[in-house]
Amino acid sequence: MEEKKFLNIYLVSDCTGDTLSSVSRAVMDRFSNVEYEEYIFSLVRTEGQVDKIFSKIKRPAVVMYTIVDESVRTHLKKLCKENNIEYVPVLSPIISKISSLLGMKTNDIIGKRFALDEEYFSWIEAVNYALSHDDGNLMDDLEEADIVLVGVSRTSKSPTTIYLAYRGYKTANVPYVMNSSLNEKLPKLKKPFIVGLTISVDRLIEIRKNRLMSLNDYHNNDYVNIETVSHEIEEARKFFLQNRWPIIDVSRKSVEETATKIIQLYQERQLSKGN
Repeated sequence: MEEKKFLNIYLVSDCTGDTLSSVSRAVMDRFSNVEYEEYIFSLVRTEGQVDKIFSKIKRPAVVMYTIVDESVRTHLKKLCKENNIEYVPVLSPIISKISSLLGMKTNDIIGKRFALDEEYFSWIEAVNYALSHDDGNLMDDLEEADIVLVGVSRTSKSPTTIYLAYRGYKTANVPYVMNSSLNEKLPKLKKPFIVGLTISVDRLIEIRKNRLMSLNDYHNNDYVNIETVSHEIEEARKFFLQNRWPIIDVSRKSVEETATKIIQLYQERQLSKGN
């Protein structure tokens, strides 16, 4: 059997580091027998900040970076070479290719996406909307949402909602509870794209048991009873089908995978409407 290996991954960015994190995880998913620890250093814009990072590095290590400022970038590479640490410029090869293809030079603006423009404020509005419309709150203005997620308890509604908000979609989530008055309001919505989230019985019971353990609650038997859970999932699925909402099984999906599928379906809906 192949020996399990370990790697420390240092992500150094002059912005949020989200791009680096996505690339890192996509790459490490290709190595089944490797454990890794990810360290994200955001808004790194001085050589002094780079020095502090290198004072903390533990081996074995690799440094992945996206830095616009040439002097800071050069300093980081110099320290990597001096310490015999592998480094990877994540976006540079792609930017170079695109620059060559277009016959244009890139600009040196750091964090352009964070300019206080209309797009930025729309993003802030989406995040605030998601936070205030979590778990069925403020149902009266759901018509303003782009996307509404519906599912039984512990189907990753909240984290998926936040992820979609981060991508700029005003998203709310509503728990499916049998015989709830909320079930009458949802089908009346006209604007939002409504998605039903489902999950396998075994997986849901596993998640719910872990949740109860974290709360030191060992008496809520119905919450993890196989017959009760099976009925709950089946009734939710019937509700989704009755309203012709798309259904996504989140049993073995990450939040990112679920959100990506929702965005794909949402965009297809918008195209079909001519928007």
